[in-house]
Amino acid sequence: MESCRISCSRFRCALYTERMQSRIDTLGDSVEYLDKLTGNVLSFEADPILQELAAQAAEMLKTPMALVSLVLRRTQHFRASYGLPPELEATKATDRATSFCQLVVRDEMPVLVSNAATDERIPQDLVHRYGLESYVGVPVTIGDTVVGSMCGLDVVQRAFTPQDVAKLRVIAKRASSRLTELASEQRPSFELLGKAADPAFSDIRNALVVLVTAPGFVSTAVTELESLAALTKADLSDEARLRALGALPDIASTLQDLREAAHELNKAAKRVHKGVQGMESLLALRPDTNLTSCIISAGRLADHHIKLLGGVEWAHLPPMLQVLAPSAIVVAILTASLSELSLGKHPRGAGPIRMSTTQSSGAFCMRFDVVGGSELAASTAVANVNELLDDAFGLVISADKTSVNLQFALV
Repeated sequence: MESCRISCSRFRCALYTERMQSRIDTLGDSVEYLDKLTGNVLSFEADPILQELAAQAAEMLKTPMALVSLVLRRTQHFRASYGLPPELEATKATDRATSFCQLVVRDEMPVLVSNAATDERIPQDLVHRYGLESYVGVPVTIGDTVVGSMCGLDVVQRAFTPQDVAKLRVIAKRASSRLTELASEQRPSFELLGKAADPAFSDIRNALVVLVTAPGFVSTAVTELESLAALTKADLSDEARLRALGALPDIASTLQDLREAAHELNKAAKRVHKGVQGMESLLALRPDTNLTSCIISAGRLADHHIKLLGGVEWAHLPPMLQVLAPSAIVVAILTASLSELSLGKHPRGAGPIRMSTTQSSGAFCMRFDVVGGSELAASTAVANVNELLDDAFGLVISADKTSVNLQFALV
C-alpha cells in the first residue's frame, strides 16, 4: 500500500513537471500572419514612436518592463522595449517557445498572468532566468491580423485589472497603427540590391587577386634581400664578398619589385575599402536621406563600371539636401542607373558621364549624360532599372536622348 502511495506521488510530480515545461510552443506551424511583416516592421533599428509607446505602457501599468513583441516562426522579436535586461536589449529576441506573448497571438485576446511560476500555460524558462512573476498582454495588429503583443511584465506577483487592460489596449492601438505604417514602407528588392552591389563585388574580386598574389612577390624579394643581408654579415674577405655580390641579382630590381608590390597592394586595399563603404550604405534604411551622401556611396559602388567611360564629372549638390526615399533605395537606384548607363553600347571614344541638376518646388532632378553616347544605351538603362523598381518607390526615372534623368521628392 505504501509503495502504491509513493508511486502515485511520483506520478503526480512527473505529471506536474511535464505540465510546467521550460519551453512550450503553442503556435506550431500556424504562422500564416508572417506575410504581414513587410516593409520595415522587422527592422533591427529602434523606432522612436514604438519606443515611446513601450515607455508609456510601463508607466501606466507601473511595471519595470514593457514590450512591443512580434511573434515570429522561431523567435519573439522585441520591436520596442522598456526596462529589459542588457542582454535582452542587445539581442532584441528570445526563443518563441519561451514567450508569454505567443498566447496572445494564438488566442487573439488579452492574456493576464498573476503568478507565472504556477501557471500551467506559461513556459518556465524566462520565469527562472529573470524572475518574471506577472504579465499582461494585448494584441497588436497589422491591418486586422494579430502579429504580436503590447505587454507589461513584473518580477512580483500581482493581479492586473480590467482597467489596466483597457488602458493598455489604447496604447496597443497606437502601436498597431505604427506597425501598419512601417509595413507599408518600401524596401529595395533583392534584384535592385544585387544590381547595385554587383560592380563593387567585381572590383573587390579583382582586388583580391592582387591581395592573394602580391605577397608571393614580396616574399621573393625579401628572400633575395636576406641573401644580401647575410653577405654583409658573413666573415669574408673583400674579394670573396665582391665575388658573391656579383653572383646575386641586381638589388635595384629587387627593390623595384617591392615598390610595385606595395603600390598594387595599396591600390587593392583602397578598392576593397571603397567597395565595402558603398555596400554599407545599402544596409541603411533611414527615412530621411542626405542626397550628397548617397551620391558619394553610389560613386563608390559603381566605380568598377563608370571608369569604363572615364568616370563621372560630378555636379555640386547643396550639403543639406534631403529626399524622402530611404537612403538604401536612393543609393541602389543611383548605382544601378550609373552601372547600366556605363555598360551600354556606346560609340568608341564616348565619355565621360556628366552630371547636372535642377531643382523645382518639392523635387530635385539629376541628369547623367554620356558625352558622345548612345540614345539606345540610355533608354535601355532606364528600362532595366525601372524593371527592377517595378514602380514601387515613387521615383521618376526617364531617358532623354543620351542621358538618364532621376527625380526625387524633397523633404
